[in-house]
Amino acid sequence: MMMSEGLSSFLVVVWVISQKSACGTDPFKLNVCPTECTCNGNKAIQIQCKLNISQFDITSKIGSFIASLPDEELVNSSIDIRCQDNMVVTWNNISSFQNVRSLRIENCAIDTQGSVLVFLSTFKINDILFKNINNGFINQINLRNLRTLTSLSIEYCNLTTVPEPVIPKDTSKLSQLSFSNNKIHTLACSLFKGYRCIVEKCVLDFSFNRLESIPLCACETPTVFYALRILNNQLSNISGLSCLKQHHIVLDENSLEELPAFEYGGTITVDADLNRIKTIRRETFKNLRMCGAVDLSYNLIEWIERHAFQGMTQLRNLILSNNKLKEFEVIHAPVGSMFNLRISLEKNQLEYPPYRKSNYEPPQLFETIAGRNPFICDCTVKTLIDRLKEEADIPTPATGPLTTTYSKLSQIFIDAWSYKCDSPKALIYRQLTKLNMSSECPIVKNCPFDCVCTKYLSTAITLVDCSSRALTQLPQHMPYNSIAIDLSNNSLASLDVRNYLIRTTGLNVSHNQISALDPGIVPLLVNVNYLDLRNNQLSNLPSSFEDTLFDNLTSIFLSGNVWKCSCENVWMSQWLNENNYSVYDGSLLQCLNDANETFTFHELNPDILQCSSKTTSLAILAITLGIVAIIVLAISLVVYKFRYETRVLFYTRFKVRFISEDVANKQFDAFISYSEQDREFVKTVVNKLENELPLKYKICIHDRDFTVGTPIAENISSAINKSSVVIFVVSNHFSESDWCSFEFQTSYQTMLVHKSPKLVIIKVDDLDEDKLDNDLRAYFRTKSFIDKNEGIFWDKLIYSLPPH
Repeated sequence: MMMSEGLSSFLVVVWVISQKSACGTDPFKLNVCPTECTCNGNKAIQIQCKLNISQFDITSKIGSFIASLPDEELVNSSIDIRCQDNMVVTWNNISSFQNVRSLRIENCAIDTQGSVLVFLSTFKINDILFKNINNGFINQINLRNLRTLTSLSIEYCNLTTVPEPVIPKDTSKLSQLSFSNNKIHTLACSLFKGYRCIVEKCVLDFSFNRLESIPLCACETPTVFYALRILNNQLSNISGLSCLKQHHIVLDENSLEELPAFEYGGTITVDADLNRIKTIRRETFKNLRMCGAVDLSYNLIEWIERHAFQGMTQLRNLILSNNKLKEFEVIHAPVGSMFNLRISLEKNQLEYPPYRKSNYEPPQLFETIAGRNPFICDCTVKTLIDRLKEEADIPTPATGPLTTTYSKLSQIFIDAWSYKCDSPKALIYRQLTKLNMSSECPIVKNCPFDCVCTKYLSTAITLVDCSSRALTQLPQHMPYNSIAIDLSNNSLASLDVRNYLIRTTGLNVSHNQISALDPGIVPLLVNVNYLDLRNNQLSNLPSSFEDTLFDNLTSIFLSGNVWKCSCENVWMSQWLNENNYSVYDGSLLQCLNDANETFTFHELNPDILQCSSKTTSLAILAITLGIVAIIVLAISLVVYKFRYETRVLFYTRFKVRFISEDVANKQFDAFISYSEQDREFVKTVVNKLENELPLKYKICIHDRDFTVGTPIAENISSAINKSSVVIFVVSNHFSESDWCSFEFQTSYQTMLVHKSPKLVIIKVDDLDEDKLDNDLRAYFRTKSFIDKNEGIFWDKLIYSLPPH
């Protein structure tokens, strides 16, 4: 349409759609068309106007034209007015529109000349859309008497609240109520109290606004919504939605950190993607037994409580992709679903494919998508790889909706072909299902940084290759079970005690700079069958080597060191002769005396070194000291055997602490982690420490001191950081609690990194160690704990707390 120069203009399009049959009917007489407009068409009349805005009045122009048409021609008629550039339209009376069924006004600024625009109850209008209309006009609309209205949309109108006169009361047909794309930041209770909808598909839409919360009064509406759409707002608190009744709820793109416990069992879908949810609690979905789809993608989910989706028998689609999950096990899955359920776990932080702790026995009727995760391709995935390969040629039986089992894991891990390795470095980007682990497999967990750990299946020994890594000390951690360690060609200056040496079957530390061996290391090497100390800076060996009984098959290499010919090393001559079957290069060993003379150890004897007089003096001194030692030993043996108990009683009875502790000043003396089944025992402990002792301790427990509304994981981390000591009340119930395990893992890792807090274990019953996780089981085997039933239980507990 061409625009006249110098005229402000807008476009008004009026569609009059008649259901009258064309047969035997004359075309509309259009001689009453506004002179400023052109009208054309037969059963669909189109009016196009190019007008001076200040001279156009919809009431007198368009209204009079519609009024001139016969009523029978207005069945299902509609008005569609679209302005250009938000131009002003004058409109103060719409009585001529009483037979119109649909009204759409878009991009206009309507001037009602001060009057209130009232739609009378006699109107037959069904659908109203105001889009991009000035807010002043909206505030003057009264729609309360529209009993035939089915759809009302007020969009892009800069509303900050829902204007109460707009809410149609006592309507029985309204099914679509939309206030999307406005600036609404609060919802009044009157909206929910006054809105009644009894049609089958009732939709309430507040998408693309600025809502931060939903009022608790939302539950007061009797309406069951077909869909409640509140996507793309700023919601952080939706507790008001917990009891609202809706079949479909859309909460995408908000600021939610936690979902409420939904109460309405008729909810069919829950969409809450693109939020900030961190934890899925067990209470959230326990009532949604009819729910068929849950979308929680693009959140920050790190933790799913045990059985969080239990009982959702109708669930068909669970989307958890693009989160931060590190594991997904059977206890996290919707076990009991009656349909072929698809679970999406793509783009998380999964270290292993799902269900590994159940040895890859997924629940029935599951299809799992888990590609694009940073999988660790180590011995843990060997079981899955082997089973996928073994089942590749097994015929697949026909399956139906009530199929109870699959014959192939490939029907469950439907995208297993896309699983790629993220570690170890040698296998990165390799396809997991094509790896060959028939004779060996990598170990990644606890493998020292930048080392390569390989488990050989025929011997069950893990080779840890840390050679040529510029290491200056022994690694702190090693893989579990039997290990052989290659630390050759590094910069080690000493060999220190490490607990994993007792599991070591081979140790190669050749070509380093080792000048001393810790005497405590020798008893730990009793299981080695290969020990290579060549080409270091050793001048002597600890004398404890003399008393160590190495196996006949043990191979020891000692050449290439700077051995010293001294009286302290004379024992090595006899030791080498007795162990010539083990020390392969014993005949080649040479030493240098103070006169720079070279001898082989086979030549070395006390006479050459003139050690006789020294030996006699030393013998007399040794006898004297021995007698004294026996007396002291007899006295101190009992004290030593019960040394811990002695320290405890000295502290609780005499306030004497033999070992000083540097304790940071923290808000709590202790945080107690426990299972709900042990609550009564914990109440006794807390009451004793806080009220019954002369020294009052400040204790933190979750059901009293956690901050309401804060995610549980954050509460736990905060409590641990604010406490000097973390006390774990460990029972068989403790090992079954996900949160208890999370608390121990968080405390244990914090202690390893920051050397605090101090961990204290209280054992309250006989434990089934097979139910404990690896770290907790290892802690019980290597650290001391307090038994609830021992006589000085309270003394030990007080001793473990920070000194006052």
